[in-house]
Parts: sequence; structure tokens; C-alpha cells
Amino acid sequence: MKSISFRKIFFTLLKVVGFLTLAFIIFVIAFTVISQKNYEKRAQQAKNMPSKKYTVEELIPFDIVDSDEELVVLPYEDNRSGKYGRLTIYNMDYLDKAFGHTSVSREDIYKVIKNNTDISTRFKNLLIEYTDMVLDNYPDLDLRVFHHNLKTLKVVESDNDLMLKSVSNLSYGCYRIDENIIYVKENYDFKKQTWAYQVIMHEFGHCASFTNVSDKIRVDNADTKYSSTILNEALNSLFTIHLFDYNERDIAYQLQSNYIQVMIDCMDNYDYDDYMKYNNSYFLKQLDKFNGHNNYAWTMIRLMEAQYKDYHDDNYELEQKNFYPFYDYIADMYYRTHITNQMTKEQKRAVADQLVEKITFDVPEEYRIDTEEFYTYLETYTK
Repeated sequence: MKSISFRKIFFTLLKVVGFLTLAFIIFVIAFTVISQKNYEKRAQQAKNMPSKKYTVEELIPFDIVDSDEELVVLPYEDNRSGKYGRLTIYNMDYLDKAFGHTSVSREDIYKVIKNNTDISTRFKNLLIEYTDMVLDNYPDLDLRVFHHNLKTLKVVESDNDLMLKSVSNLSYGCYRIDENIIYVKENYDFKKQTWAYQVIMHEFGHCASFTNVSDKIRVDNADTKYSSTILNEALNSLFTIHLFDYNERDIAYQLQSNYIQVMIDCMDNYDYDDYMKYNNSYFLKQLDKFNGHNNYAWTMIRLMEAQYKDYHDDNYELEQKNFYPFYDYIADMYYRTHITNQMTKEQKRAVADQLVEKITFDVPEEYRIDTEEFYTYLETYTK
């Protein structure tokens, strides 16, 4: 019986492996080409398909009217009796239900920042700076939520993580309450009077305003019935920039922040730090009180959100007249606050000019804001 040499077996196996490798390479190339052609075909089909244009009723599925019933502001909701229920606190006056009868000082905040090994030195310095700004401006503000989150807070600099964690791929930063992590873009220089500085201070604001104390206890600044991400972001942006020792008008959610700032500056029953003390429905309630309504502010905020969606989603393309009730709402507040009977027609027109400038400051033209409506309402208002 002839013996087969090891050398012959080796070269035979080498040929087989080479053949299989070549076959695999050919398969991968063919698969890639076919996949690319299928992708191009689907992309062309999608391009040729007419995009769905949503109707006014789909974007604004509510009546633009005041309610007969007044808006009710809940200080907290206690649903812990259920298996998955929990206590949710909306008013900082009730934080004892979450943290007991305790309080935190500036030094307590410093200490918990220092002891958190998951935060780098430069972010520790920024957190201390934020703490000082808040307490220098509002020395009586309750920062127990901030103190609680700082114990385990992480700040992650990662473009990829930010894109995955944020609700928008255009975001420069986000705070995830479920993880207690702030995500920001990489290679930011967080100097004062820069966009990066405002971004990180804005995220600290979120970190200071809501938290999961435990599986059964949560502190939140938006109740389930009157929850608005756009309103919350605008209020937080305005609270943040009013901490700065310099004037800042270029802010996140620019148009919506412009709207809310005009409202707050008119109101005598709400201040910027109230964002940290109460939930969003408290802002709505104070708006209704100021304007003599029962529950109309929520309708206006929903209309503001509809305009935001109309701008960001190509499937919406609404006429400006659909937003006239909101324009008239803000104009009425502003004119009522700034116009007197003793003013001349030219002076009243100057007030309208000021309002239009405040609202449209740094706002993209694609919003297509019909500024003429503010002047039309002025004529109605001054008759």
C-alpha cells in the first residue's frame, strides 16, 4: 500500500482553500453589486413616489377655542398602589416626599461633584460654575434634584453616542434621564459666549430639573396631560441664558424661545426660575390667569408645536393663516403690556416693529412667518 506524503496532502489542501477563498471573494463581489443595484432601484422608486402631504386636521387635530373648564395644576401624582405605579412630583415644594426633610447647600453640591469619579476635571469645573450662577441669581432655589443626579452623573463626549441617544441628529447635546448621562459632541471648547458653553449649561439645567429617585419615585417638570418637549426646551433655554453675566439672544429652539420669552416678559405672575420650581402646566396656568382664560394656553402651545413640525417635516405644508390665532395671541399680550391710549399711531406702530423683531430674531426664513398679521392685529387692537 502506497503511503501518501504529507507534502502532497498539504498542497492539495492549499489548493482547496485557495479555490474556496476565490469563490467566496466572487460571491461577496456579486452580492455587493446586486445589493447596490437593488438599493439604487429602491431609492429611485422612493424618489418617484409622491410624498404624503398631511392635512391641516392631521397636524392641528383640535379646536382653537378656550375650554369651559379651568386647567388644573397637579403638585404630584401618587399611583404607587399599582404594581408598576409610582409617585411623580411636579412641584419642588413637595420634594420632601422624595428626599425626606433634608436640604442641600452650595458646599454639598461642591462635595458631590468632587466625589464623582466619572466626571472629568473640566466638566467638574463647569458644574461648579453652573451651581454658582444658579445660586448667585436664585439663592433660595431648591437644588436637591441636581444634588441627587450629581452623585452618579456621567458626561460623555462622543459624536456617535450623541447621534444615537438624542431625539435629533442635529443635536449638540442631550441629557438622558434614564441613564443620568449627558452626551455632547467631541472636541468642544466650553468657553463663555460660545454655543458650546450654552449647550452644556442647557444640559445641566435638565439635570437639575428632573430625576428618577427610585423605581417608585420620579421628579418631573411635565405631567402626562400637558407634556410638551418644545415648551420644556424653550423654558430651559431661557432659564439658562438668564443666568449668564452677558446678553445672549442666539439660543436653542430659537423661534419657540423667542415666543416664550415675549410671553414671560409680558407676564407679572411668572419668572424664569419658576421653570425650576414647578412643572410646565404651572406656566400654562399662569398664562391663562394673565390673559383671563380657563384653558386656552395649552391650545396655543400645541399650535406653536404644530408650526415647529410644519417647519421640520416636509410632509407638512400648512398655510400661514393656520397660525394666525397664535400670532394674535402673542400680539394681544404684547400690545396690552406696551401700548397706552396716549400713544400716537406712529408710536404704536413702533411697538409692533419691536414685537416683530423680537419674534423673528435669528429665525430661519423657511418658517415663512407672516409678520403682516401682527400689524393687522394692531389695527384691530387700537380701534
